[in-house]
Order: sequence, then structure tokens, then C-alpha cells
Amino acid sequence: MVILAASFLAAYLSWRYVETPLRHSQAFKQGGWALGGVMATVPLLLGLSCLVMAGKGFPDRLPPVVLKFLVTHPTPTQKANDPLLDDLLEYKLASFGNREANLSCLVWGDSHASHLVPGIEAACNSRNIKGYLASYPSTAPILDFVTQYPFSLREKAPAFSRFVVDFAKKNHCEFAIMHGKWSTYATIPAFELHLQETIDELTLAGVKVAVVLDVALMDANVPRVMARNLWFGLYQKKVGVPVDKHLAKNYQAVEIINRVCKGKATVLDPAPFFTKDPGFWAGEMDGKPLYYDRDHINPDGSILLQSLFEGYFDSILSIK
Repeated sequence: MVILAASFLAAYLSWRYVETPLRHSQAFKQGGWALGGVMATVPLLLGLSCLVMAGKGFPDRLPPVVLKFLVTHPTPTQKANDPLLDDLLEYKLASFGNREANLSCLVWGDSHASHLVPGIEAACNSRNIKGYLASYPSTAPILDFVTQYPFSLREKAPAFSRFVVDFAKKNHCEFAIMHGKWSTYATIPAFELHLQETIDELTLAGVKVAVVLDVALMDANVPRVMARNLWFGLYQKKVGVPVDKHLAKNYQAVEIINRVCKGKATVLDPAPFFTKDPGFWAGEMDGKPLYYDRDHINPDGSILLQSLFEGYFDSILSIK
């Protein structure tokens, strides 16, 4: 309420002492004054813009406790670059976990899959498993599936997905964890058929497949919202979204994934790890953001899922 009242006061003062005098000033009714004002203002604004850019926004104006939420961190992903994709024989998957282990796990998906790596790596280390990462932004981990999203592989996607599946078969990967923004891909009619074909080929090769459902889409960039709340003294305001909102957005994708995976693959749901408060999907816990932006979890969010992946590994290893 204080901020709202202050904004109304600033608007009134601006109208009363700036706008109204300028509107009724005789001097500004002459064209020369207006043109001169514009010509003087443009260089001034340009200079101020350059000053702000040179100072990188002057982050020192913010207290460290607020600034820590605004510091960007490198995305834990392998950036597949296009020249390498022109020759997939030269393409190398990133590896993690115990690189000398006999068991191996393929993590495959779009940028969201790469953000799962810290939690998966922790699970791999605890279970003595080697990990491989195959990821590319906005590109679904599905055979023969082409999307036209910005930053995706588009027409190169089928060749890349074929390479990934062949890699899993050639290297005898015991596990494959697939993850992506399923709610987006599920709107494409060919999604279910190609997802089924992908899982069928991997399972026939002896790979134990797990599909990780979507994490919730936040209403805004979580670290920025937390910084703003702290700056304005809104310490008790929770950051997150209602679970019902998340379920409604992902209903179609979850229905298809459950149908395709039934009796063939494991479906892993991250929801229980983010919903300590019933009905609320948290974007932060204990004063720490769990998201990198509004839909990619950060390392803290990923580590929450370590036991989820350990349970998946244990369920397969106990059968062998």
C-alpha cells in the first residue's frame, strides 16, 4: 500500500509541477522551442544510456543480500554447436559421475534435461554409475521428431536423436533418463507416436528408460522476484505457483506419457519434492531459489531430486 500511495503521489506531483506548466507555457507553443528541446534531450538520454551500459547497471547500488539473487550462474549443460552436428562422427557427449564405473546412464533431452544433471550426478556417484549428457535447447529427446522452435535443431533433430539412441545401444547404457518441456511437445500430433517408437527401441536394446515429468512453470523469474521482495521488505511472501495450475497445464503431456510408458518405462514425478506445502509448488525454500529463471531449476532444485533418481537406479538394480 505504501508503494502504491507513493506512485500516486509521484504521478500527481509530475502532473502538477511538470506536465501542466509545460502544457500552458507560451514559450513552448512556438515550434523552435519544441525542436530545440527534442534535440537537447536526445543526446542527454543517449549519454545516460551509455553511462548505465558502461556501469553494467551499477550493481553496487543494491545491497549484497539482494544482489546475490541477481548473480547469474552458468547453465549446467553441454552446448552442442552446429559445426559438430554436421559431422556426428566427431560429436562427443559430455560425461559425469564415476567415469570408471561399469554401469552407465544416458541423460537425454532439451535444456531442461541439462538442469537435472547436478541431482542425477549426485545419484550416480552414490550408486557408482557413469553418466552421459545429450542435450540441445528446445529439441525433444524423441526419434524423428522435428519442431520449429527458436534455438532448436529443427531439421537436424532426427539425425541428432538417431545418433543419441545409437550411442546408448553401442555403449550398452543400462539407464536412460529422458526429460524436456513435455507440455510444449505434447501439443504436436506426432508426439505420442514418436515417443512410443523411441522408448520401444531403447527398451528392446535393454536400456531401462525413465521419463521425468515437467517441473512447474513459475509466473516470473524466481531469483529476480526474490530480490524484489527482499528489496521492498516483502520477506514473508512465498514464491511459487498452485499445483492445480501446473497440473492443468501439463494434463495432456502426463496422460500421453503415462499411456506410452505403461509396462515399458518408469515415470518419475518431481512434484513431491517441490510441494512441501500442500497444493503449492515452491520456487524457493529456506530463502534459496530453486530455479535459475522461471522454468529451469538450478543446482539447489536439482539436488532435491537426488533421492528420486537413486530410487530409480535401485529399483532396476534390485531386479538384476
